[in-house]
Amino acid sequence: MNLIPIVIIFVPIITACIIYLVHRPWITALGFLCQGFLTLTLFRYSQFVQQLGLHELGIGGWPAHIGIGLRNDRLSMAFLWLTILFWTIILLYIWAYRKRDYKFLFFLFFLEGAFLGLLQSNDIFSFFIFVDITTILSTILIIYEKNGYAIKSGVFYLLFNSVGMLFYQLGFIFLYTAMGTLNITILTERIATAPHSNLLLLSYLFFLVAVGVKSAIFPVYTWLPRAHSAAPSAISALLSGLLVKSGLYAFLRMQFLFSAPHMNDFFFWLGLVSAISGVIFAISQSHLKQLLAYSTVSQIGLITMGLSQPNSLLYMGGITHLFNHAIFKSLLFLCAGVIIHRTGKKKLCDIKGILSTMPWLSAAMIIGMLALSGGFLTNGYLSKSLLLYGLEGKPAIATLAFHFVNLGTIIYLLKLSQIFFGHAAQPQKPIVLGQRLAITILATTCLVLPWFKHDLWAYFGLSLPHISLFTLEKAIIYGAQLAIGFWFVKRVIRQEPKFMRSIRNFQFGFGSSNALMLLFLILMIVSANLY
Repeated sequence: MNLIPIVIIFVPIITACIIYLVHRPWITALGFLCQGFLTLTLFRYSQFVQQLGLHELGIGGWPAHIGIGLRNDRLSMAFLWLTILFWTIILLYIWAYRKRDYKFLFFLFFLEGAFLGLLQSNDIFSFFIFVDITTILSTILIIYEKNGYAIKSGVFYLLFNSVGMLFYQLGFIFLYTAMGTLNITILTERIATAPHSNLLLLSYLFFLVAVGVKSAIFPVYTWLPRAHSAAPSAISALLSGLLVKSGLYAFLRMQFLFSAPHMNDFFFWLGLVSAISGVIFAISQSHLKQLLAYSTVSQIGLITMGLSQPNSLLYMGGITHLFNHAIFKSLLFLCAGVIIHRTGKKKLCDIKGILSTMPWLSAAMIIGMLALSGGFLTNGYLSKSLLLYGLEGKPAIATLAFHFVNLGTIIYLLKLSQIFFGHAAQPQKPIVLGQRLAITILATTCLVLPWFKHDLWAYFGLSLPHISLFTLEKAIIYGAQLAIGFWFVKRVIRQEPKFMRSIRNFQFGFGSSNALMLLFLILMIVSANLY
């Protein structure tokens, strides 16, 4: 059992190398064997971790304070399961078109191994190495189509994230100078009893600059819309559904490590601003994947609001929404990929008649849209209800802003829904079986998860029998938001006012994006010194 964390990391990497070196069509089926092996191994390992509560592993026989360490608890196990599920779904989705693309499969499986290592890292330096590997591999997959826009977007993604990781490096230099170790378990104990010092504060703030960039929260999310819209749709689904969550995962780990409650409210309001700005940009988009990309920015903001308040109902809402968002946003990106592939069009105004030409896909996409908007009987409704309950006790402006974000979400989804109507020729390219399976699994999960909400909460040690999720008041609010959304789309969106075009065409360059990163650091320094 002790070696399973290492096996989980290296099995996908070895699979990637075999597929690339053997270079034969039949060997690519090894990818499915890899995912099956990981599933069975993780199932057995999950029972072991559940009994222990926490499993730590040192590698190489070195003392814990200087060695490489791996660590798994309930949180990392949930992410490990999500990772293996997503890679299996992506493999199903791309199989018909990529099964002979050995380079693509090599990078895809190598990325899985690196991401599994990132989730299990128990020392700051190993985490840095795995993040760098995932960033490089993600860049390669973003620019894989080799067109000008993809290359430009991929290079922007690589450089901007690299600058963010420079702050991370400074952070662990300061932390090691102050504490004498990079092992997270030992650091947690030492920081809890350590007196306040400027080195500790600087290391915390520098870490969070890097984490903010990886999470794509305001104001350092400028890389995300470029990368998501440029990448192949399967990679966009991975980026939005899972890889961007590595930043949120790191945010959770850093919050528990440094225990800085005085910064909780800062990140709460920052998440709210991120959610609002993401909605405004999403409403203004005319490109299918750009709209979904800015939607991710908005939902990441809501998740950040929840995760900023540990040991609260709001935190549980953030955790639940993190996993739910991974499912329904990946579903939408995969559906978008099928639409773009079959129609050859990306602009919303050019895509017509999807409901009549692709009824099955339309049904799956509508489920994803309902989940994103918090529609009844979907997983999105579950997590958004928890977030709303968690806002009780917060200033009323926060609850109003939350409803504004949800209204904005409904508006841009109604704008998106124009692709379902109109007349269009029947697409010649078929929807292959793997794509149908992948999309059906995600759509079904969106509908099934709410029925297992108590099991999900119990997994994280929370019992909420007093929560009434389905109420008449919420139905009325959702209905009112739909009505306002319909009116706004008809009276404003369809007229394409000048301010929407200005917002859509506005972009930050590399220099201004780095200036925003420095602004982010300054805001955190000011906030930290106010308390």
